Amino acid sequence: MRTMIDDSISLQKNTFRLFGLAGLLLVVTIVAGKFSLSGSVKSVDVRLFDAIVPWLQAIPGLSSFCERATLLGAIPISYAMITIGGLIVAFQRRRFGVAGLMVAALLGAHAFQRVIIRLVDGTIPDGPDVIGNAGPYFSGGTQRVIVVFGVLASMLAPRLGWSIRTIYGIAISAGLFEGMTRLVLGRHWPFDLLAAFPIGLAIVMIFRLALPVMEDLTDPPNHPVQEHS
Repeated sequence: MRTMIDDSISLQKNTFRLFGLAGLLLVVTIVAGKFSLSGSVKSVDVRLFDAIVPWLQAIPGLSSFCERATLLGAIPISYAMITIGGLIVAFQRRRFGVAGLMVAALLGAHAFQRVIIRLVDGTIPDGPDVIGNAGPYFSGGTQRVIVVFGVLASMLAPRLGWSIRTIYGIAISAGLFEGMTRLVLGRHWPFDLLAAFPIGLAIVMIFRLALPVMEDLTDPPNHPVQEHS
């Protein structure tokens, strides 16, 4: 039996697993979004918003800081960060397929958000406590920051000796920072911010599972196929 056959079976399993996880993520996200709109849940969500946001905005200088800091999750900045990281991988490491996968992870996250916005049709905060443009379920800015930092940390991990815990810790920390800026500015309901974390982390997980698949497809083996008895 050849290792090539074993690799092919493993590749197929990983591919099916990726599609399964993506489908599961879509279903769970829609169900959670619809659940967040139910009367009792939305009532708690609104009360939390009304209690926390004005209190945070009363802290001197915090709102003005968050107006600048929240740009970390802006669409152009997120794409700029992931594109720069992809270019470094492409031209320094000659891993063009992996670089494409990095950009595809953010493109997929962005497309996923647009689909969920249409399917869930969540509510948007309004009133005097909203600074800037508010958004519906879920927080795309928080999700994008989690994905970008999770992907970049995954690419740096082999060189820096980071563990999986460190990778996800970096992604979560970046998401907490972005989510806090959005909450201070009143741009999302608390539940919508919270929902962005499992979604963003799931996309990072899918990226990490797709990484060896892409490497198998684009990187030729460095050794001849060997027979196994």
